Amino acid sequence: MTPPRVIRTGNGPNCRLDFEYKVEDPDVEDNLTTRWYIYTNFDPNLPAYREGQIPPDGKTVRDRSATLSIDFAAAENPLRLEGVYAVEGLVSDGTLINRRPLPRPLPGGDTDPTYAVSYAWVVIVTTGPCP
Repeated sequence: MTPPRVIRTGNGPNCRLDFEYKVEDPDVEDNLTTRWYIYTNFDPNLPAYREGQIPPDGKTVRDRSATLSIDFAAAENPLRLEGVYAVEGLVSDGTLINRRPLPRPLPGGDTDPTYAVSYAWVVIVTTGPCP
């Protein structure tokens, strides 16, 4: 289940956050790329925290969602410190350069436009157990 857009949580070892969003593309044969970013200050040049693929399944709204789970007990947890974070999911049906989708070349010199869509949550982490 997708959490609300503003999330308040503790940072105890039993805390966990799950993010999810459905992806849609009218080009049902496109492979979709999902990237997850986590930051305290928006930086468009920040490398992705996680990246994945959602293969075509013949449907405009894919059966598989873009998902990210943060386990607060994990050593690589980027939300372990108290503070305010942005968690962003970005989905694209083409190559991204500096977060901008590049059109795909087609035979004959034409191009196929591509897109990128962003979903974001604000996460407020406090010291202590999960709510």
